[in-house]
Amino acid sequence: MLRNLLATYEMQYIENLILKTILMGCRDAHTRDTWQEDVQTFLKDPEMIRAAHVGFAPLYEQIDAADDEAAVIELLSRLPITSKVN
Repeated sequence: MLRNLLATYEMQYIENLILKTILMGCRDAHTRDTWQEDVQTFLKDPEMIRAAHVGFAPLYEQIDAADDEAAVIELLSRLPITSKVN
C-alpha cells in the first residue's frame, strides 16, 4: 500500500515537472491548447520516466527495507511538497 502511495507521488512529481517544462516554453495559444497531448507524449517516453524514477529509487529501497509501516510513514512525511525529491 505504501509503495503505491509513493508511486502516486512520483507520478504527480513527473506530471508537474512536465507541465512546468511545457509552460516555460509556452509562447503561443497552440501550446496552451495542446498541453494535455504533450503531457501524454512525455508520459509515454520510457527514458523520461526512467530518468525521473532515479530520484525515487532510494525511497523505494527504504520502504522495502522498513520494519514497519510507522517507519515508512515517517519517511514519506519528510518528502518535500515542492522542489526536488533529493
